[in-house]
Amino acid sequence: MTLAAQVSEEAESVIDHFRAVRAGLYSLYDAAVTAGDRNGGALVAGRLLRCLDSMARLTGELATSPLIQNNTQVNFYLSPEFASFQADLIRALSRFPEARAAVLAEFERLEAAAPPPRPALEHHAHAAA
Repeated sequence: MTLAAQVSEEAESVIDHFRAVRAGLYSLYDAAVTAGDRNGGALVAGRLLRCLDSMARLTGELATSPLIQNNTQVNFYLSPEFASFQADLIRALSRFPEARAAVLAEFERLEAAAPPPRPALEHHAHAAA
């Protein structure tokens, strides 16, 4: 069995265990609330919320880990649509050489000032001790 398959199977197993615990907690919570046991209900509600929080973190519904970052970078000038726009604009400015030169210089400045695209995933291997 591959490592990815083992990890996937174990993750499903952990989620199944959380589901079983959650089901039991819901039953206990219902019994405490039905019996009017406010202390017991509050105690079980706290445990239930901790279980739900753990499940949400495991499934990715709550991603608060400092290891998880969502970076969105839009480089519109790299798109085919922008390249088409540039070509059309340069062609339209062919009768106005000074304006055409100024627009070309501005496009070059924008492209030079733009940061390079960031990789989707960065990994730094640690040397084995």
